[in-house]
Amino acid sequence: MLIPFVAFVEVACVLTRLTSSSLAREVVESLRTSESYRIVYEEEIRDSVIDVALEVGSTGFDTYFIAVAKKFNTMLVTDDEPMAIHAKRLGIDTVLVRKTSFDELRTKIAELAKN
Repeated sequence: MLIPFVAFVEVACVLTRLTSSSLAREVVESLRTSESYRIVYEEEIRDSVIDVALEVGSTGFDTYFIAVAKKFNTMLVTDDEPMAIHAKRLGIDTVLVRKTSFDELRTKIAELAKN
């Protein structure tokens, strides 16, 4: 699984607003050191992010996730419908969680786990 670094910024912001900066710091540090996924840093995708932004005009945050999926030719799993629409326009294999049955979602996750 691939996650753009910007996701950690978003988690830190949301958790700080909803809880405390100390808890946010603890959670983000735990996420950053996890070996369950690979963090994709800005340097790896900066050109791809600009290309995606110019092609589909998605939000800045969404563009990072779409660019990672496109650059690494992987499936995008999201519950954000506009993000899914933009990704599909680029031919990215996309799963919109809210419109996917539990069984189908389980199958897609199993596919991801094999890669």
